[in-house]
Amino acid sequence: MTTYRPEMPLDSQSIEKLCSIGRKWERYGKRRVYLDSDKVLALCSVEIGYYGTGNIRYCRVSDEGVSNAEGGRWLASAIKLCYDLDEEAFLGEGKHFEDLVNAALAYVHGGDQA
Repeated sequence: MTTYRPEMPLDSQSIEKLCSIGRKWERYGKRRVYLDSDKVLALCSVEIGYYGTGNIRYCRVSDEGVSNAEGGRWLASAIKLCYDLDEEAFLGEGKHFEDLVNAALAYVHGGDQA
């Protein structure tokens, strides 16, 4: 799992805004905000379509078509993205982890798109 600790920890207002694109989870002595994959992908201008079976039908990044495999990499990174409230750090993995974290930080620090 990759960890990214922002230069300045998120304040309570930023955490509330982060919760607006995710959900707070508290169990087993851990406190985290898990980000909704669809919302965080939208912050990166990623659109993924699916077949009825659940397989990826298409993927667009900034209205440009990319391979379904690349769409799978975006999705894999988004599904595991969370902010650990105790460690004050984002946790996740995958090729697009850093892109997703940067988009989430831009959103909580003033972006209105979600």
